[in-house]
Amino acid sequence: MLPLENEYVKDIDNDVGDDGKINRDYVKQVKNATRTLFEKMCRSCGVSDSQNLRACYLNKTSIHKATLAEWLETTVFLLNSCAIPLLDFAVEDLSEVEQLKSEKIEDQKKIIELQDEIIAEKNDKLDSVKKTVESEIKLYSSVVQKSCSEALAPRKIAAVVKSVGEKEDRSKNVIVFGVPEEESESVDSKVIADMLERLDQKPKVSACRRIGKSTPATTRPICFRVESSSTVTAILQRAKRLREIDGYQSIYLCPDRTLEERTIRKKLVEQLKEKRANHPDKRYFIRGGDVVCEEK
Repeated sequence: MLPLENEYVKDIDNDVGDDGKINRDYVKQVKNATRTLFEKMCRSCGVSDSQNLRACYLNKTSIHKATLAEWLETTVFLLNSCAIPLLDFAVEDLSEVEQLKSEKIEDQKKIIELQDEIIAEKNDKLDSVKKTVESEIKLYSSVVQKSCSEALAPRKIAAVVKSVGEKEDRSKNVIVFGVPEEESESVDSKVIADMLERLDQKPKVSACRRIGKSTPATTRPICFRVESSSTVTAILQRAKRLREIDGYQSIYLCPDRTLEERTIRKKLVEQLKEKRANHPDKRYFIRGGDVVCEEK
């Protein structure tokens, strides 16, 4: 129970603070009690605001001594039992707030120091990576420059251009082996009128000729040209039919290969013959630049 009970402080029933915190309900009750007291004093003294309360107004004959005594007692109570403890409590809270602010500032300083250390470490790593990358780029640049210089040498460029040109020129050619060579022969008629028609092919043929130096002991192959490389592929795919046609079993068709391609092909054929001799129970053939095996 409070040491004083009257109409002004009757609703004050809480403690100043709880668990180290100011009780907000208690503050509200003290404010209401103070406001009620001052409003009653202003009405009795005939003033509009508590700031205007002066001794001359309180000394009116209309205000009884008992009333003044009650006002004074209530004011002393509000000061001693309420306002002063609240102020002490607020000072303690303020001290704690200042301490927390100081701790927060110290924590922020530590965070900033850590951030500076992290940034410095990252900068060191970036500098290291940058130096490594620059070194690698210089090394790569020198290697590329050297490689490009070698690759772009005039002789190599000429060789590449020549090779590409030969492949382009030869892609539309077909080479025919095994056609008997006769004096005053018409190669065109042999190729067009007979062999290609038997293969169900009627391409537009040009540049049909024997190739190589003529010698009595050998039969030179025939080279002829068609309009596209796809036509060459179609003719070669049907060339197997010649094995079943009388008079054409000894004729063999192949693409017009470069010297490099002929060398590679020769090695593949040698490998093919060797494998067939060593493994007669298996079927070997050339496909896609390799010797392929297939069970019979």
